[in-house]
Amino acid sequence: MLRQLQNLEADAQIDPTTVGANPDGLLKRSSGGIREALKLWQEQHDIALADTLGRPPSSTLSDTQNLFTQSGEDESFTAIARDDEVDDDDDLNFGSDEPIPDIFAHQVFLRRGDLVELMAASEPVLAIFVRNVADQCQFYTIRGEWVHRDPGGARWAVSRFVNPDDLNEILPYLPAEEVAEEKMNRLQPVDVHAPRDAGAKVIDQMLLFHQTADAEFRKHADRIDRLYEIIAPSEAFADRTYMSLKDIATKVLMKEDPSELTQPMMWAIHRAIAQSQNIIWDQMNYRQNPIYEIYPQQGLKHISQVREWAREYQEGIIEDSTNESMSSIDATLMAATRSLNPLATFVKKARAAIQQSRQTRSLSKSGFIGPSSTRIEIDEDLDMPYREILMQEFDDKERIIIHYLDVWATSSYVNAYTNLASVGPMILRAIGMYEGFELDESTGFTLLQELGVVTPWENRTVYKLRNLKLPGHDSGFGEASSLLRNSRMEVKVFEPKDSMEGLRKDWGDMPVFCIDSADTLERDDGVSLELVDNDLSAYWVHVHVANPSAFIIPDSAMAKYAASIGESVYFPERKYPMLNPKVTRDQLSLANNRPCITFSAKISVDGDILEKKVSPGIVRNVHYLTPRMVGQGLGLTETNEALETVSILTVGGQMPTQPVDDVDQTGKALSDPGHIEILHKLLELGEAARHKRAQAGAPEFYSSARIATTYPIVFLGKYAAAKHFKIKDRNVRRFEGDPIITLQRTTEAYGLVAKLVADLMIIAGDVGASWCSERNIPIPYRGILRNPEPASPPEVFKREILDPKIAKYGHAEQNDLLRYMRLVGQTQVSDRPLHHHALGLPAYCKATSPLRRHIDLYTHWQIEAALRHEAATGTSLIGSTDDSYLPFSRAQVEEYAGGTIHREKRMTLAKTSSTRHWICQALFRAFYFQEAALPETFEVTGVHGRARHGHYPGWLSMWNVKVQVRDSAAVLKESGWRLGDVWEARLSGVDPYHKNIDMEPIRLIEREGGRLVG
Repeated sequence: MLRQLQNLEADAQIDPTTVGANPDGLLKRSSGGIREALKLWQEQHDIALADTLGRPPSSTLSDTQNLFTQSGEDESFTAIARDDEVDDDDDLNFGSDEPIPDIFAHQVFLRRGDLVELMAASEPVLAIFVRNVADQCQFYTIRGEWVHRDPGGARWAVSRFVNPDDLNEILPYLPAEEVAEEKMNRLQPVDVHAPRDAGAKVIDQMLLFHQTADAEFRKHADRIDRLYEIIAPSEAFADRTYMSLKDIATKVLMKEDPSELTQPMMWAIHRAIAQSQNIIWDQMNYRQNPIYEIYPQQGLKHISQVREWAREYQEGIIEDSTNESMSSIDATLMAATRSLNPLATFVKKARAAIQQSRQTRSLSKSGFIGPSSTRIEIDEDLDMPYREILMQEFDDKERIIIHYLDVWATSSYVNAYTNLASVGPMILRAIGMYEGFELDESTGFTLLQELGVVTPWENRTVYKLRNLKLPGHDSGFGEASSLLRNSRMEVKVFEPKDSMEGLRKDWGDMPVFCIDSADTLERDDGVSLELVDNDLSAYWVHVHVANPSAFIIPDSAMAKYAASIGESVYFPERKYPMLNPKVTRDQLSLANNRPCITFSAKISVDGDILEKKVSPGIVRNVHYLTPRMVGQGLGLTETNEALETVSILTVGGQMPTQPVDDVDQTGKALSDPGHIEILHKLLELGEAARHKRAQAGAPEFYSSARIATTYPIVFLGKYAAAKHFKIKDRNVRRFEGDPIITLQRTTEAYGLVAKLVADLMIIAGDVGASWCSERNIPIPYRGILRNPEPASPPEVFKREILDPKIAKYGHAEQNDLLRYMRLVGQTQVSDRPLHHHALGLPAYCKATSPLRRHIDLYTHWQIEAALRHEAATGTSLIGSTDDSYLPFSRAQVEEYAGGTIHREKRMTLAKTSSTRHWICQALFRAFYFQEAALPETFEVTGVHGRARHGHYPGWLSMWNVKVQVRDSAAVLKESGWRLGDVWEARLSGVDPYHKNIDMEPIRLIEREGGRLVG
């Protein structure tokens, strides 16, 4: 075993072509050398190139300067927490025996025999994935040791690197059950009873791969050493740019075709990127869509300059304190020299600004300063509840220091474990106004608020999730802002021309119902019903969808901006519409005499879909309804109280009542008997179709209509939601007044109405996907990839965990649904149809929201091209393999699909994080500054998850938000924290910077088996 456990630093001296051990002909000797051998190896093992990721490089790599890094912990391995990841409902999968498509499986799931890289404190360690053990992943490392990690811990993988059977000889000597918390992420020796050579074959293959990658590094050392210089933007006003690992490797290694890349080459580049650390990789779903953020060279020079100023300033302080014999003249000269240091002038200005800020705002250790002692009265014009006062100006060099504080504290671009990160605490220490505080990023963000560079309530989410490319948060020269400017210019001269003119079906007086909330501005879809020759056994169900794709061409400025942002984004405090609101409202939104594209399904009363078709059209008789109107009209509501939204608390004063523009007359009652009859029939047909899908495996997780949600309503001014915000470093600013925030709890009382809309939209997605599939049209199809090796059978989890909760409470908790999703699979998007087990459909696509989702718009462009082609040629495209008429080739759709799920999940995370930010802001002001009354205690339910930093995850049922409950004597007394426990707890702290809500447990109220106290 000595050779197997050798020091990896020595591996750099080994030439792979002379290695004696060569199991299974992994790298056969040939006249073609390493290149040919690697090609042969990839062919033998059927390994597609997957982009990779890493952390600190091994010592075989060159010692380049490291400025940036990613977050980590000082322990054997660093696990990557993914508690905040939120998946769409259609990610739910009932499971099946269908084989996993090779095009995605190696990127989504780890399977036995996959090679992975694990991040250690000192260097990356190669390992083989062995199996899932409960919620832990088991790996066997190149060092001959095993380790258990969280599922997100492996950030790079080569699929099927070794034969799974090769692990059988070591498997009996590895733990078959999950390990205790203290053993997680730590290397453990194999059982002493294991045979001497157990696992040797696997280790040999990992060693050979490691050595081959080192050889590739040495071969291309000159360019790899200059990797950052080669790929980083060098223009004076360049913004951050984004590249995939494959793009980086192709450019650095000067390959004409990415297919020339081998996995060892990719790993060599991957480790070099990690060492550069001026490049940040995405820490969520990396294997699925590896994208790197590359910091511009000019910005890097500025940050390096700040470090130099800080060093000089600190050295001057040290000289002053240690040189007592210095003459008064020398001391004066030294002081004068130090005063010229930009950091010295910044410190002086910062102290004055902080003193002014603290006259009206309290300091806290939560990363946010307190609310203003001045409250601004709101006038009848709904002006802002705060005013901004400009004060001292920052000069250019001070702005560079602020830029550093931004990337360190706001964007979290700099890691606390690098020498660059020490500059932040050094600046805070020099200012001297944070005694007793941890001089970390949280306090750095506090400083930026006290300077007025960011508002005292700023939502950091839009700065942390930079690759969302939301406009208004860059320097103004960035891609998103440029695309937005071009789009606005195009809107000014926009003259819509209908590409489907002459092909549209006139739907005449057929009533079309749009069911949306009263404040909806983008009317994407409506539904209608058509009799089938007076045959009451089947009906045509039509979903009419707005048709912007017929007027916006794919290469227009509006289309390019829509592709960049991906979807309309609504945070509580601001909006980012995908398409210009004026254009959508005045010309494209579904309304009388407006164009549409209609997805039609002929459905029997038993729920069988007998026929499907897609057609362009014009709707003439559109009716706007709210869920309340439909619920009341169909008699589906239970009580009047169930219709109300309850305000839990409000901080900052009384929330203004903003007038509702009810030009669509959504405030009226649904009273027309004919309309009520149509909606009843649509409800019945949608439900029948859903039952058919359930027979095909689609699960249903809600049996109750009453589901509570909490959402913050934020008032920053009448027009604040249209503004975009960014770091403002021109002046010190002082803010008088604060946003008004109301936390509202809404109990969903329209379960059947919600299901009515969802059922019909799913039918439309089924029709669109089936229509395209029959014609071999590449579009972004959605489907489920089943987890090949779940930790436990998903059917068992559903039967034992989900079903009892649904029966008892009417729905399952989100935490349980996420656990179930991890067991059964993940949603994926492909240019070819994928079975969607969660919906019980052989093919599915999103096609009903083209005004606010680019993927729907993209699908419509493909469909309309096919409709025009069929009309022009007079022949059907069913069974055709010709795609020359399409705006997007299959290769383009494949590339587009590859990044779709990743972006959707990041956007969902951004929305969830923003919502939580404002909930924490409201609780912060209510708890610490008594702006609103809070209950003495709350009921908290224990959810799945291990204790982190002395806290257990919990669910505050009153507000339906996640909290963390402190481990305490009360918990120990009750034999620990258990899943499903209900505790009485009191609020003990709110940390808006980290978005934590802390609870102190008081007593156990309920445990499985019954309620313990009344």
